[in-house]
Amino acid sequence: MKRKAEAMGTSQHSDIASRHGKVPCAGPPASLSQESVFPVPLEILEEILLNLPPDQVVYVCRLVCRQWKEVANSESLWRERCRREGYLLHDGSRMPQDWRLFYFLCKKRRNLLNNPRGEQALNGWQIVENGGDEWAVHGLRVPHPDETVRNNFVTSFGMCKKSQCIDLEKEGYNPSFMDHFQPDIRISDWYSPRTDCGSSYHIRVELLDQSRKPVQIFAPKTIYFEQWTEEKWNQMTHVFKNYGPGVRYICFTHGGKDTQFWKGWYGIRITESCVEICPAKDTYHYEKLNDFLFCDTLPVDFSFFPVLLEILEEIFLRLPPDQVVCVCRLVCHKWKKVADRGSLWRERCRREGYLLHDGSRTPQDWRLFYFLSKKRRNLIKNPRGEQALNGWQIVENGGDKWEVHGLRVPHPDETVRNNFVTSFRMCKKSQCIDLEKEGYNPSFMDHFQPDIRISDWYAPRWDCGSEYEIHVELLNQRKKPVQTFQPETIIFEQWNDQKWNQMTHVFQNYGPGVRYIRFTHGGKDTQFWAGWFGIRVTDSCVEICPAVDT
Repeated sequence: MKRKAEAMGTSQHSDIASRHGKVPCAGPPASLSQESVFPVPLEILEEILLNLPPDQVVYVCRLVCRQWKEVANSESLWRERCRREGYLLHDGSRMPQDWRLFYFLCKKRRNLLNNPRGEQALNGWQIVENGGDEWAVHGLRVPHPDETVRNNFVTSFGMCKKSQCIDLEKEGYNPSFMDHFQPDIRISDWYSPRTDCGSSYHIRVELLDQSRKPVQIFAPKTIYFEQWTEEKWNQMTHVFKNYGPGVRYICFTHGGKDTQFWKGWYGIRITESCVEICPAKDTYHYEKLNDFLFCDTLPVDFSFFPVLLEILEEIFLRLPPDQVVCVCRLVCHKWKKVADRGSLWRERCRREGYLLHDGSRTPQDWRLFYFLSKKRRNLIKNPRGEQALNGWQIVENGGDKWEVHGLRVPHPDETVRNNFVTSFRMCKKSQCIDLEKEGYNPSFMDHFQPDIRISDWYAPRWDCGSEYEIHVELLNQRKKPVQTFQPETIIFEQWNDQKWNQMTHVFQNYGPGVRYIRFTHGGKDTQFWAGWFGIRVTDSCVEICPAVDT
């Protein structure tokens, strides 16, 4: 099997397209118009979209056709998502204008300040002023309303101030979003005096533009506490609204000191600072209840879906394949049955150009064949020397050492321009591939044991004898060999035809435990000539392949 050359972007598979003719279009057949193929009632289509990840509904499903876009944009869809996931309004009479925006802001809502409670000392904070005995982090003197709060920042007899500057784009709120929607920005800070000492508290929050110039500022008057004040926690809150376009950063600064200049930490105590991007109707509360997910009106078997299997299969063909496996097949028994169908994955292979050389030899598992074909790539880094020797571990570097030169004779693949060249003593280099880091986890490798195909191109010089060696090992977790490929050394006499040769091997049925692949190759010249007259190697390749690789 080889994927269509245009899809892979390399010429090494171009011969496959020529053998099989033109690869079918990756889209649906022309006879399946976007809407005539989906005679699905809107309420059923809405239920389908409710069971898919929300980002996929926005970025994928709404682009399928006009009918899907209308449902994906409907208020009822996003209002129902809010209900099921527990994003509820305190006041049902105050409705959001845009339920989709409300949903995503609720889902994304979090504290943008790092280390708000001092659990990591002063990490994440920029110290603006550090007077007296400087900032410190202590345990609470009196309980906080939130029982999970255990620490607070404490100030001293000289002014102590600290700050954080939040980059909204880095936090996932891009400029066009902020300018168009201008969501509420809510700040909150908890502060408390000591009973036995007077203190002052200060806070300043600025919304900044790209040049870090203020767009809007919240800076209330300094709050003073007299000695013998009740030692309770107070909360400072503010919501920025309708602040206009251009906001890119939020600068949060707070602090204080004691007012009696006592040595130690008798000044204001602050903790649980918070900056959040909120829905405009901020009066919502969150309740994560199981009955929102599976209530009496939503039977788990989804038996109320009178959708033809062929239509459901076409829907799945238009969704990302990982979502079909990881999400759709978990919805109900019927969806699982369709998601596991061989016909579904065989059709995906056809549409995306993953074709067999021999149509009589079909895979036992079309889904596995599809994902292995889609994921298939060369796991060797820098196989052609385009980045010098980067990515390779030099095992032996004899004679005048390894070098990268241009080709002496053309390679069968016209895109290959360079090769590694050896010298008059043994030169060997190696790469060790960590399969888990490459996306092939241990349970997958142990259960499916997909074919592992290695390939290497080598050529001698015509005017000098040379030899070529290759050694490929499948290694376990301790990097002990599970299976090895090590053919005999290949020797070329002087005055040979100088053509390129390919070494290939496929590891099959190698058993469980394979975690690494070590690829080692090299050689030398056999006449001990100074310079680089030894074997030349290039376009080395290690691939994880479908079992029916033909």
